[in-house]
Amino acid sequence: MIVCINQQKGGTAKTTTVRELGYLAALDDRKVLMIDMDPQFSLSKSFGLTKDQVKGKSIYDVFMEALDPQDVIIQTKFKNLYLLPASKDLSMLDVDLAIKYIDIVKKKGASELVNVLRRVLEPIRDSFDLILIDTLPSLGMTALNALCVSDWILIPCVPEEACLEQLDDLLEVCRKVKIKLNTSLKYIGILPVMVNRVITHHKQGLKALQDIYSNEYGIKILDAQINNCTVFKDSVALKEPASALYYEMPVLEYQKVYKEMKEIIGL
Repeated sequence: MIVCINQQKGGTAKTTTVRELGYLAALDDRKVLMIDMDPQFSLSKSFGLTKDQVKGKSIYDVFMEALDPQDVIIQTKFKNLYLLPASKDLSMLDVDLAIKYIDIVKKKGASELVNVLRRVLEPIRDSFDLILIDTLPSLGMTALNALCVSDWILIPCVPEEACLEQLDDLLEVCRKVKIKLNTSLKYIGILPVMVNRVITHHKQGLKALQDIYSNEYGIKILDAQINNCTVFKDSVALKEPASALYYEMPVLEYQKVYKEMKEIIGL
C-alpha cells in the first residue's frame, strides 16, 4: 500500500504527517517505509541523518537507477520503521530524468518519465505493509512520479486562503493523473493542519473545506484536525517523532488520523 502525502504549498506539515503516521503504523506492528522526495531533506534530517551521510545514497540515485532501493534504505532506531532518504540532488531530478530517458521518451512518449518511480520500487513494494511518500511542494516530475506510483493520496491543508487556492490546482492535477496515468489513485481525504480555532479566517477556511471540497467534490475531510503546536518543531530537534515523545492533544490527534487512514485504506 503506497500513500502519497502531497500539497503544493510549502509549510503545510507534509513531513510531520509522514513522520507521525509512519511511526504510529510501525508501532501498530506494520512494516513501514518512508520515502523522502523533498530536496530540502526535512524528513531525513528529522531522523538524525546528515547530508554527507546520504550523498550518493538517496532516492535520487534510485531514480537514476545507479543504486537498488535495497542498498539505500535505512532502518531507523524504531522497530519496523525504515527510511529512503533524500538528497539535494533531487532539485535537479526533472532535468536529469529528461536527459537520461530522452531516447526512451522519443520512442514511447513522455509518460515514461512519470513512471520511473513505479518501476524502481516494484521489487520492494511487497516487502512493506505501508509506504509513505513525502513530496516537495511542486508538481514537477518528482511529484508526478509519486502520484503515479501511489494507491492513495492524503492532502494536509492549512485552513487559509493561500493553501485553499493551491488545493484547487492539486485536485485538478490528481484528476488528470487518475484519468490518464494512474486509474487506481484514490483519496484518503484532506487533513486540516496547523489549525487555530481562535482565528476567524481559520474558522472560515474549515467551513470552506466542508462546504466546497466535502459537500460539492465529495472528498472526505478527516475528522481529526491537527492544531498549531510547537511540539512538532521540538521533536525535529530531538530527532524523534512527536508521538514517541509527547502526550499532548495535537500529538494525540495524529493517532486519530492514523486510525481513520487505517480504516479507509484497509491497512
